[in-house]
Amino acid sequence: MKKNNGLRNQIKKRITILVAVGLIVMLSLATVWSMTIYQNQRNLKIDAMLQNCTDSVGSWIDTKAEMSHLICDEIIDREYYIYKNSLKKYLADKRADDETILDVYVGFPDGSTVFGDDWEPTPEEYDPTTRDWYIKAQQAGEMIVTDPYADAQTNMLVVTISEPIIVDDKFIAVFACDIYLDKIIEEIKELKIDENGYAMLITADGTILAHENENYQLSADADGNDIKTNITDVVSDYKSVPDGEQLRLSDYNGSNAIYVEDTISLTGWKLIYSFDYVEFLKPGALLILFFCAMILVFCVVFSILIAALLKKLFKPLTVVADESRNVAEGNLDFRFSYNADDEIGNLCRAIENNNNVVRGYIEDIGCRLDGISHGDFSVRSGVEYIGDYSSIKKSLDDISSALGVVFKGIDEASNSVSNGAGELSNGSTSLADTVAHETQLINDMASKIDMISEKIANNVTSTDRARGFVRDTSRAVELSNTQMEQLLEAMRDISNSSVEIKKIIKTIDDIAFQTNILALNAAVEAARAGSAGKGFAVVADEVRNLAGKSAVASEQTAKLIEHSVEVIEKGMEFADETSESLQRVVKQTNEVDAIIAKINEESHEQEVHINDINENMNRVSGLVTSAASTAEESAAASTELHSQATTFREMLEKFGL
Repeated sequence: MKKNNGLRNQIKKRITILVAVGLIVMLSLATVWSMTIYQNQRNLKIDAMLQNCTDSVGSWIDTKAEMSHLICDEIIDREYYIYKNSLKKYLADKRADDETILDVYVGFPDGSTVFGDDWEPTPEEYDPTTRDWYIKAQQAGEMIVTDPYADAQTNMLVVTISEPIIVDDKFIAVFACDIYLDKIIEEIKELKIDENGYAMLITADGTILAHENENYQLSADADGNDIKTNITDVVSDYKSVPDGEQLRLSDYNGSNAIYVEDTISLTGWKLIYSFDYVEFLKPGALLILFFCAMILVFCVVFSILIAALLKKLFKPLTVVADESRNVAEGNLDFRFSYNADDEIGNLCRAIENNNNVVRGYIEDIGCRLDGISHGDFSVRSGVEYIGDYSSIKKSLDDISSALGVVFKGIDEASNSVSNGAGELSNGSTSLADTVAHETQLINDMASKIDMISEKIANNVTSTDRARGFVRDTSRAVELSNTQMEQLLEAMRDISNSSVEIKKIIKTIDDIAFQTNILALNAAVEAARAGSAGKGFAVVADEVRNLAGKSAVASEQTAKLIEHSVEVIEKGMEFADETSESLQRVVKQTNEVDAIIAKINEESHEQEVHINDINENMNRVSGLVTSAASTAEESAAASTELHSQATTFREMLEKFGL
């Protein structure tokens, strides 16, 4: 089903949202204001009840302290501290006068103690000077209240009020009074602010004195020792807060609780009240639910009222919207049934007037378009177009004028096209004949280019073979040059060896000369020796002969070696010239190879270019053939275009241009 997003629903939705937001804001502020007032009143009530209780406890303790102080003053005034028997009787009377007094007694510096009951302990049994109530009162010089403790016999909580007895600024003794706390314990336990809450009393150090769970209260064991339970042992997340301030934590039984405490001034004890967290917040939650319900009820009621009011207001618009469909369907003669003298009636009459004007425009436009359809572009409108409709009249006039100009231009263009088509037909026929002749010429040129390409290919093959021969020759010459250089190196070695041999021969020649001199010396010595040196003289002659032969042989050898050296030097000159000639041959061979390589490369390039030219000529031949075919087709198309232009011109003559 299509969702209805009409104006009425939109207005209804927006008004409902605005009112709902306003109600929510107002009621939210009222809720916050009410909650603030409620919480303030509740906190004041809690503070008042706790204050009353602490005042009651404090007043009771003050009363007992005042009573104790009066007893102490009377002991001083009547000097009972001097006469212990009188003191004992006086204390017994005071003990009997008040049932809240466990005992009254006076401790002296010598360790003796006078009790109001029948107990008369020795200093060894009970030494008051070692007790807290004695020591603290003596040190303070005024009345003090001790921490509570459990009486060993009754297991009841007791507090000691002690005060020093001072006469003429001289310390005499300490008076003490033990008071039962059962009355204030019961009073605290009976304190009830809410259904599930309870009150407790703790000392300044956190020892629990009163609690709904008696197991946590201060008590004594069989030996008379105090059994203390600190509040932090029961509630681990407890911390001391200022009086009247709320502390949320988990109570000893695991439930969520809110602690509110107040301090008793004289003792420093704290009265704590534990509220159940859910019960503590319950009134506020109920108040919030009440306001939420009010918001919901107000929104529903207001939505119903708005819907009824809008339905009544929009009923005429609904009728007009339904009847306006006739206008949307093109029925411009339609008349609305609603004719009241209000905004909706004025709207209906304005729509009817607009329909009449539009109907007149439509009739005028139809008349002009009918004339245009029959070729008459000179028809002009006699109806006055008002407002934005004037642009329609201007557009129709512009269209008529533009179409007249266009058709005149088409007529002129058709004449030009007809004449041009005739000329184009003649030109196309001439072009076809010219293209056929060019095709024959291109075919002849392509045949000659094929012959040139074949010869260039042969040249490339020949240059490739010549380049191979030149490279072989170059390698052979380079090998001969290398061998010639090796020969030169060998001849240089021989020349160097000949020089060394000449040095050796010179050495041999020197040896022969020295030998000859030695032989002469030996002959002289043999002659001196006479007959005894004859044999030695013969040997000396032989040695001299050998030395002479050696000298002759070394001289001949030296000449031969010098001749060999001269021949080798001439050979080296010839070899150097031959090596230079071979190097020139190698260089020229390389140059020839480079020239042939360049010729070969250029021949290859010519072959590629000739192939490209041949391929392009084939393409040109194909294009010329295609152009010839196209020219023939163009001639036929020109003839047909001339015929169509003539027909088109005959059709334009029907329009009244």
